[in-house]
Amino acid sequence: KLSRAIKVIQEQDANITIVNALAQTADGTVYAGTGPKGILLAVKDSKVTTVATLDNTVNILSLLVDSKGRILLGTGGEKGRVLRIDKVGDKPKEVFAEDGVQYVWALTETSDGSVYAATGPNGQVFQIKADGSHAEFYKCAEDNITSMIYDGKNLLYLGTDPNGLVIRVD
Repeated sequence: KLSRAIKVIQEQDANITIVNALAQTADGTVYAGTGPKGILLAVKDSKVTTVATLDNTVNILSLLVDSKGRILLGTGGEKGRVLRIDKVGDKPKEVFAEDGVQYVWALTETSDGSVYAATGPNGQVFQIKADGSHAEFYKCAEDNITSMIYDGKNLLYLGTDPNGLVIRVD
């Protein structure tokens, strides 16, 4: 009986118990954000390599390859942050942190180059501008904004926890 070919390309590793996010670059490299030790993996041609290791208390919850090819990592742990790797081999640098943010659940980029970070546990979305400044863009009564997508025009769609709402923000 014919079926799809399946191959496990990342074998079980005691340092990686969860893959929270995947993102792909234009050249086909797939990045995997993992936990609980904050390891960023790259998968290219069925070969897995470690790109970055953050620390033993951080989960990489979200990933974004931006329009400039940089890798953005949304983290969770004691403090939620957004880190950026400008090119593979560079050390991740912090581009966003805010008091009260423990999780960066989702990241998206809009056509003007702004990056939006969906966070918890206070139900906030932050806009991170190209110059590095950031501000709260939206806040709701939900605990976590766990998913987010940009429609390519002028709308963000958000998914929430604990009530499972879908919210459209103009």
